[in-house]
Amino acid sequence: MRADVVLARCRQGSALYGLRVEQHPESWYATWAFAIDEAKARGERYDATTIDGGLRIGEGFPGCPRCTADSFVQCGSCGRLSCWVSGSYWHCQWPPCTSSGNPRGAIRTFNAHGDH
Repeated sequence: MRADVVLARCRQGSALYGLRVEQHPESWYATWAFAIDEAKARGERYDATTIDGGLRIGEGFPGCPRCTADSFVQCGSCGRLSCWVSGSYWHCQWPPCTSSGNPRGAIRTFNAHGDH
């Protein structure tokens, strides 16, 4: 099984965090999340991670390490991830993107390649 880290931002204050994902035959699953600063993320090359496929929440996923949000959203405009509390209105946390809305459905196709 392949495991990797993709970057996401917290809905409260835009703090960066790492999202550990594992590849399974049918999809990628988020299994862990951890706080990380921007320089460390670049140094670990998390901004260069490439994955392709669906993205789901794995069993035991602890949520955002900053605010404990229980899910995440992939922005339809910039393609990046931000945490999200299920059922709430969402705003993209990746400057300069200003997208927002009411997310629905699953992330069926997820292409992450670095800091777009």
